[in-house]
Amino acid sequence: MLADARNEAGLSLECVSEITNVPRKAISKYEVAPEEAPPERILKLAEAYHNKDVLEWYCTDVCPIGKEQHCKVVVNGLTSAAMTFLTELDDVQSIQKLLMRVTCDGKIDASEIEDTEKFMTEIEHIERAIHALKSKVAQEMDRLEKEKSPVHQHRRVS
Repeated sequence: MLADARNEAGLSLECVSEITNVPRKAISKYEVAPEEAPPERILKLAEAYHNKDVLEWYCTDVCPIGKEQHCKVVVNGLTSAAMTFLTELDDVQSIQKLLMRVTCDGKIDASEIEDTEKFMTEIEHIERAIHALKSKVAQEMDRLEKEKSPVHQHRRVS
């Protein structure tokens, strides 16, 4: 993913190293073994590549916390993300009374465990739908910005 993102950005290892102040050898190593890259370096690389998909990929496929929490949301495009989000909003209304009933007294008792698990699952679905929509909107905004901006100065591929 990292090598593909770098090549898609049209940047050589040397250019990326210069832009990010990350040693060329380290960048090369991260392209082969991304799990060895500290998150702050992945942030720098994603910024240099103007590619937020790098962050999504790292957080869901490489980071042990992201992998454990199953944060990945697969959505084909902006329309799909929007429709998923709207569907989840409809589901919120269906659990609204359940949520109010369980939480109105400020605590959860043993008889409310099943209902609590239901609304917690729905909250997770909503979070994922929001994340997917934000990601797709950000990609579109990045695409528009790339179309507006002149070609970057360091555009050599090694």
